[in-house]
Amino acid sequence: MSEFEIAQQVLSCLRQAAREAPQTALPMLKRLTRLVGGDGCRHPLEVDEARSAAFMAVCGYAKALHRGQPADRLWSLAVQATEHWQSLTRRPVYSSQLALGVAGWNTSAKPSMQ
Repeated sequence: MSEFEIAQQVLSCLRQAAREAPQTALPMLKRLTRLVGGDGCRHPLEVDEARSAAFMAVCGYAKALHRGQPADRLWSLAVQATEHWQSLTRRPVYSSQLALGVAGWNTSAKPSMQ
């Protein structure tokens, strides 16, 4: 699953969770944790940071639901963060590889542990 598809799945889950009672929404949100690592591919730092911010926002929303606190604003922040992450993944793959190549990175090799 690509980063775009993962972000799309997170958005779908957030939208569905907003329509459910907290006791139904929490397990749905908890299942998203398996996606926090992304697609396992190398991405520009801004994509990794956006993914992290999205998942932190989702956790904040889930925590508020769990505690019975108002969560509408936190839901909006989670959606905005996830949409931002998704927007960064819409860029063609070659543009991020080009940027890394210009920076001197070898985008085809795995990092060595020396």
